[in-house]
Amino acid sequence: MFGETYQFVQPPLKATGGEYDVTLTDVKERNLKGYPVLTFTFEYEDKKNRVPNSFDLFDVVDKTDERQLRAFDLKASKIALCFGLKGSFNPVSYELWKGKKGRIVITRSRDGFLNVTDFVDKAEINNPVEQ
Repeated sequence: MFGETYQFVQPPLKATGGEYDVTLTDVKERNLKGYPVLTFTFEYEDKKNRVPNSFDLFDVVDKTDERQLRAFDLKASKIALCFGLKGSFNPVSYELWKGKKGRIVITRSRDGFLNVTDFVDKAEINNPVEQ
């Protein structure tokens, strides 16, 4: 019979745009549509189950493309400063990165998707610059 295994599951809440304090729960390399990517999964500080709950760092595809190299270095550096990550890109470091806390920025795209779009440097949180 159709739907005989159905059990109600509470869908995750959708985050609204803004800054959120989060904790990394998993970091793993994977292949996404043919591209090497490092996926960071996180939980919100208030422990509410929300989406998005992950963000991706795509590796450089063309190692001779200066634009790709700069974009990767900038995003990887922002993530490292946000979460206080040390070490290189390898499974040992990924395990050490689990549990690290940081502050992310979520925005809604033109298409209506919620995405992690920026990472707040821990130094900015601990020593805010007066404007």
